[in-house]
Amino acid sequence: MWTLQSDFVVSKHNGGLKVAELGKFPHLHGKLSISQLQNVNDPFEAVQANMKMKERIDELALQWDCGSIFSDSQIQSVVLEHLHPSTNLKRLTIKGYGGISFPNWLGCFLFTNMVYLRISNCDDCLWLPPLGQLGNLKELIIEGMQSVQTIDTEFYGSDSSPSFQPFPSLETLKYQNMQEWEEWNLIGGTAKEFPCLKTLSLRKCPKLRVGNIPENFPSLTELELRECPLLIQSMSSSDHVFRQPLSPLNSIRELTIDVIPSPMSLPTVCLPKTLKSLIISNCENLEFLPREYLHNYTSLEELKISYSCNSMISFTLGALPVLKNLFIEGCKNLKSILIAEDGSQKSLSFLRSIKIWDRNELNSFPLGGLHTPDLIHFVVWKCHSFSHYQKQ
Repeated sequence: MWTLQSDFVVSKHNGGLKVAELGKFPHLHGKLSISQLQNVNDPFEAVQANMKMKERIDELALQWDCGSIFSDSQIQSVVLEHLHPSTNLKRLTIKGYGGISFPNWLGCFLFTNMVYLRISNCDDCLWLPPLGQLGNLKELIIEGMQSVQTIDTEFYGSDSSPSFQPFPSLETLKYQNMQEWEEWNLIGGTAKEFPCLKTLSLRKCPKLRVGNIPENFPSLTELELRECPLLIQSMSSSDHVFRQPLSPLNSIRELTIDVIPSPMSLPTVCLPKTLKSLIISNCENLEFLPREYLHNYTSLEELKISYSCNSMISFTLGALPVLKNLFIEGCKNLKSILIAEDGSQKSLSFLRSIKIWDRNELNSFPLGGLHTPDLIHFVVWKCHSFSHYQKQ
């Protein structure tokens, strides 16, 4: 029995390592990574690799050099078709594939053991395979699909029954660097899109809007939005009307918002009140929540604001009822930290950590009246204007 954990690099030279040589090792098990697949000129070599019969391989990575200008798209399509792995496979990564479509085996319901799938930098593919048919898939990462404009019903699966449940086990879904992606269409019928999804990450999806994504995420607890400006704009726009604004997201516990360059306000109507952690970074023109709304966030324990919210000139301790950890970094115009007048002592008792970094404008802090018996960490760093304490 052979265990192969190193990278199998396909050579482009005559007499070099060919993918067909994998056929000599029928008992490979464990992890297998095959790279430089653009060097396969004869698709029959992929047939000779006999990947379908390697039933003991748990994890497989198939990688093309997406920067190669000498690779034939049609040959790549045939090669990927013939590298059909065993249905016992648990984890699969496809990176740099240059075909315009995926083979029929990708997303086939017979892959009942597959729990992880990553499709990366397949720039010429126009649509995604029917991955919703993978009944035990728990983590799905789609990134760098530069030609995908719409994720349609085919993505969920081909079952014609209205009660067919796609992605029944999916817990983590990440879309990254989807530059042309505009629409994420619903499946229709009675099934939920993602009944078990806990973590949703959307990074660098600049054309995606709220109105173009599914609304029903009943188990979602963590949402990450990075470099998705139209998505945040459509959430906060006063003239954008939702039937029930983001009500399906009311189970969210962690929210990350990153790199929003346009001026806008945090959506006070849509922002889930169930949040335990809110992280805002690199959003200089984003307006933080008005103070009169803060008391509504009765679960928020962690707040991090980093190089964001330049319009914020003061922050009021005690306004967030159960805040434990506060981290403020590089808020350009922050000048003072205050204490809420009503209910402040009870709220302050929850504080464990206060860290304020890199803010030269800060000149007042209510340390003399700050009754925080359980405060463990208190750091004020690189705040050169900080000279005295103040109580509101």
